[in-house]
Formats: sequence, C-alpha cells, structure tokens
Amino acid sequence: VLTIPQSVNLVIKAGMMAKGMEIFILKMPVLKIIDLAKVMLKKIAPKFGYKEEEHPIEIIGKRVGEKLYEELMTEQESAFAYENEEMFIVYPPHIYDTKNNHQFTPPDGFTSVPIGEFSSFTARCIDEKEIEQYFIELKL
Repeated sequence: VLTIPQSVNLVIKAGMMAKGMEIFILKMPVLKIIDLAKVMLKKIAPKFGYKEEEHPIEIIGKRVGEKLYEELMTEQESAFAYENEEMFIVYPPHIYDTKNNHQFTPPDGFTSVPIGEFSSFTARCIDEKEIEQYFIELKL
C-alpha cells in the first residue's frame, strides 16, 4: 500500500539523496485483497447506495500467471543495501569495486541491511482497522 502523498514524499527524499543508479524502496505495509474488499464493502459501498449484504465477496482463486507476492529486494541485492526506519537504498554491485575506486558512503542514519529478501510476503501486513484508517486519511 502506497498512497499518493507517500509516493510523492519518497520521490522527493530519493531525489535529495540520489547519487545515481541506486534503487529506493519504501518500507510500506502490505494488505490482503480480501481485507481491502471487506472494508470497501463496509465503509465505501454504502456511500454509493450499495448494501454490504447484497454484494457478497466471491473468491475466484489465483489466475494463470498471477503473483502471490511482489519481490522488492532480493537476497543478493541486500548485500549492497542500506536502510533506515522508512526505506532501503540498494546500490549496484559495481560501486563496491575497489579497483575502480567506486566506494560509497550511505546517507546519515542508514545502516547496512541483514542479508535476506524484502517482499510483500515478508513485509508487515495491515489489518482491516488500519485499512479503514487509510480511507479516513485519504478522505474516501
């Protein structure tokens, strides 16, 4: 889940820190589609004249080629990554090539990342109450 204000904030912060060729990944929470559907039926549908009980959620299953999660940073990339509380910065491996003097010092407040992947499968999952809070913040 990444709201428009969060997206804009990430772009501005990344632009201020960017040296070139790095990847910025916001540590955003994930949500389950079923939870999003439930909240939409409960909180938004009535505003448009729809009754929750008249529109049951139908589980259709995974479609061909559909992903169950998004991989945002691989285990290999994590070896070249730094983090703070809100984001990761992943640098291309060649900047660590000491022969060519491509060294980099991360921005203040960033520390190296423990080796491992970061994906929507491993990220914090928000519940229905937090989804409702997003709707309130977005004035939906």
